[in-house]
Amino acid sequence: MKLEKHIETASLHVTWFDAKMRDPDIAASEQVGLTMLEQAITGNDFLVVKRFIIADLIVSEVLTNLVHAGLDLRPFPAINNHLKMNRSQASAKKAFAADIIQPYLT
Repeated sequence: MKLEKHIETASLHVTWFDAKMRDPDIAASEQVGLTMLEQAITGNDFLVVKRFIIADLIVSEVLTNLVHAGLDLRPFPAINNHLKMNRSQASAKKAFAADIIQPYLT
């Protein structure tokens, strides 16, 4: 998935890499993936259809990993809201049962 590649590369340079290996220019340019996602979901409850499907769950999993890595989603209000809403779905609660993310969401 193109979007996931951008988001993962950005997260490496924002949080995961040792400070000496981080490149802020790469991090900034790769955050285009989050901007693309923000634009795609603004005004929409779900990614593909008007109900929660596996695509929403998968994107939620990627976003959850980014939050755990320390990436701040506050500049992306639609993404932040989308993640909160998706994680409240019954199937997502089962999938993420062992995950503790709530304190990270604003």
